[in-house]
Amino acid sequence: LRAIIDSLDIAARHQPSGCWRDGWLAATNAVRTAIGIDVEQPEIVTVHEITEYRHERIEQRRPAPPAEPAPRFIIRGEREEWPAPVQPSTPSIQSTFSSPTNMTGDDVNITLFDTRKGRLVAREVGYGWIGNDGYTAFWNASDWQQVPADEARAMGHIVPDNWAVLMRHAYANSQRRQLAANDRRMLR
Repeated sequence: LRAIIDSLDIAARHQPSGCWRDGWLAATNAVRTAIGIDVEQPEIVTVHEITEYRHERIEQRRPAPPAEPAPRFIIRGEREEWPAPVQPSTPSIQSTFSSPTNMTGDDVNITLFDTRKGRLVAREVGYGWIGNDGYTAFWNASDWQQVPADEARAMGHIVPDNWAVLMRHAYANSQRRQLAANDRRMLR
């Protein structure tokens, strides 16, 4: 019986604090009182540890954003703010569309236009594309010329039916010279 009580004492000492430990101690005491054995009680001391963490908050101070620059002026006959402030315009059909994109400096030699999706207009200063979706673009006449689709096909380009064609002057002239020389190799 003493061995049973000793094993219960050992089990009670190895249990963590809480309900299980209290249960083992109660079982040990019940066996002791039932048998009438007086064994010294294990000394159990409960220690509560409190750990505090302290954090210091360091404020990072950033410099204030730069102030708005003073308005610059450029002389244009009158002293107006530059760039000029947007003036409210009267509503018109022209103001609903954005200004045409200048495609003169584009890095291609040929441009094709699907006439079902807009129209190509020719003016003295150049060519304009007015798309059905409101997109507009401009090609300067000093750099570009309109070429018939059949002539572009003869130069070796794949051009669908009813499409308009714009070519750079230098490119179109070199293609025409090569065709006129009856040079049957691949056009350059």
